[in-house]
Amino acid sequence: MFLKYKVIAGTIWNAISSSFSFIVSMGTIAVLARLLKPDDFGLFAMITVMVSILESFSDMGVSAAIISYRDVTPVELTSLFYFNILVGVFLTILLILATPIIVYYYKEPRIYLYLWILALNFTITSPATVFNVLLKKNMKFGILSRINMTATVVYSVSAILYACFSRDIMSLVVGTMLQSFVSAGLNVYFGLRIWKPARFVLQYKHIKRFLSFGLYQMGERIINRFNKNIDYLLIGRFLGAAALGYYSVAYTLMMKPIHRINPIITSVAFPALSEVQEDNAQIKKYFLKMIRYICYTAAPIFLLFFALSENLILVFYGNNWLLSVPILAIFSFLGILYSVGNPMGNLVLAKGRADIGFWENLAKTFFLFVANYIGLRWGIYGVACSTLFVTLFLFFPAGFFIRYYLVKMKAPEYLEQLKNPLLFALTAAAVILLLQKYIISLGILGELLLLSGIFVIIYIILLLIFDKQEICFIWKNLKEYASIRKEKVVE
Repeated sequence: MFLKYKVIAGTIWNAISSSFSFIVSMGTIAVLARLLKPDDFGLFAMITVMVSILESFSDMGVSAAIISYRDVTPVELTSLFYFNILVGVFLTILLILATPIIVYYYKEPRIYLYLWILALNFTITSPATVFNVLLKKNMKFGILSRINMTATVVYSVSAILYACFSRDIMSLVVGTMLQSFVSAGLNVYFGLRIWKPARFVLQYKHIKRFLSFGLYQMGERIINRFNKNIDYLLIGRFLGAAALGYYSVAYTLMMKPIHRINPIITSVAFPALSEVQEDNAQIKKYFLKMIRYICYTAAPIFLLFFALSENLILVFYGNNWLLSVPILAIFSFLGILYSVGNPMGNLVLAKGRADIGFWENLAKTFFLFVANYIGLRWGIYGVACSTLFVTLFLFFPAGFFIRYYLVKMKAPEYLEQLKNPLLFALTAAAVILLLQKYIISLGILGELLLLSGIFVIIYIILLLIFDKQEICFIWKNLKEYASIRKEKVVE
């Protein structure tokens, strides 16, 4: 199958998986927010910050190298498999030993037990790392999608059932642990069909080149995780668990579309871009298309979030979470910037320049820390505004220089991909904001559904009028892919 159709197949499967997981996770949030307190979500956010940062070490950055290198040998994979298991055990022990320091930083002795339990996550998931990467490298996105959907259901069912009886933070911990166990088990099961590790082999010469590639990526990932969580670290320390709870639910709601929509394209894009890594013109062509399609999806979602932020919070979280409404409104614009900026990592790694991502994220960490620390004076709203400010006026423009350096991509070429989606979504959002003042009350849920429907109709009409050519292009490729699939079945 041609690369283009592999990309289409992967994108379709990712779209199915992400849509399913998004719907299930949003439903789960709506239930858990009514069973748990803001304080519980704040405590869990404190815990997951530390787990997230340590996860950056989980494969020492070698996953991207396995995909990027085309000549990986079975003995190298075997060494990497056992190496990842050792790293997982080491991280479990490290988090257990670091727990007193984390508790002292947050001044929250309640998180002791939960940190110890989540520390086991690293050991549980470590055997699955190489298998997951091989499934991605071989573009087995159908299998990966089914794994993701199964793990999402396991998390939702277990977390909600536990919360119905306990109504405390342990429900989130239990759900997370069971999700990791199921996901890791299924990745190993399906991965063994592609490759099986040989007898124990772990020699430095077999992993040296992967570590050389991965060290910059690991460093970049660690710093990226740290700067993505600076706000959580500062709010948890200086404003407390309840304030972090209100902040984290708005941030989580903003990140849901990014975590579900962006991977539809970006997880397919990295192996695809790596296939043509020597051809800058091809990379630029694929990358600009990727940005365009991401913006077509992200812009309407986040501008709908902005226009209906209060309705969304009331429907999914309830009356106790109204303090999160202005945070979600601010994060709606941040979500657009994150969505169209996120694929930069694929471009950097496809070109084998993980060092650029490292230095970029190091600079981001410094500026975010300063901005968020200043923003603390105005509480969680000040922190949210400071994050949006530095992202819009510093990090977003910096991306133009990096893309030009890597593949000679000019700023106007990039911005051209954002123009139509943003204009269409802004128009639809403006209409919704006007209608809110005059619409007859239908209840919070009824108003949310009606206005969302109107927004979608306006957006689609604008697409059909002003960007019909793009829709025809997508439809043509889908028809070609369907035809190839049909011929394959007949054979």
